[in-house]
Amino acid sequence: MLDLDGTLLDHEQAAHAALYTALSTAGLTDTDRSSAMLLWRELENLHFQEYLDGQTTFEEQRVRRVRAFLAHYGRTRLDRTSALVWFDTYRTAYERAWRAFEDVAPLLEGLAQLAPRPAVAVVTNGDEEQQHAKLTAIGLSQLPLFASSSMGARKPDPRVFHHVCAALEVSPDAAWFIGDNLKADAQGASAAGLCGIWLNRDGSTDQQAEPPRASSLIEVLEWARAGSDAIG
Repeated sequence: MLDLDGTLLDHEQAAHAALYTALSTAGLTDTDRSSAMLLWRELENLHFQEYLDGQTTFEEQRVRRVRAFLAHYGRTRLDRTSALVWFDTYRTAYERAWRAFEDVAPLLEGLAQLAPRPAVAVVTNGDEEQQHAKLTAIGLSQLPLFASSSMGARKPDPRVFHHVCAALEVSPDAAWFIGDNLKADAQGASAAGLCGIWLNRDGSTDQQAEPPRASSLIEVLEWARAGSDAIG
């Protein structure tokens, strides 16, 4: 099982490109991009979490995010329509920038050559419609998608992992879950009885992390070829 954003799709690169486009549209071209991206990421985490927790709708979290972001640059009292128009500029640029990481194709090609061939699925906390669009854009629409918006639970809830295992007819203790979020993906999967693997692309030295951790999907493929004893 694989996470999507940050694991298969380079969300950070797409978000950077989209934010620069949206800032230019708003006449904020002199804004420091690094600090703007940090703020945008903080607001994304805050308000998307509100959506995941059922405190707001998918659209409303977008409005809240834009209002808080532009208010930081003195654009206060932004009405709902204007906020959604600004976000649509961001979203359009974000979608144009969707790209798969370079190690995705080698991983999937390598897994397809294993005998027995393992079942592969994508499990995400994102909105199902948007996540389907992402998979299509990066050429992975053939992979089964399980989204929290349709499961009534989200990672790291054990029910998510058990639901997908049941759908794939795989025992949890025989399943691997690979994702870039330490808590939601790797630790969540491990707590549910799966082999949770933290995809640590940026080389974080989080002391709370427990093995196994992989620096790339190529490393995960090498473990799959060698067998479970080689993990970590």
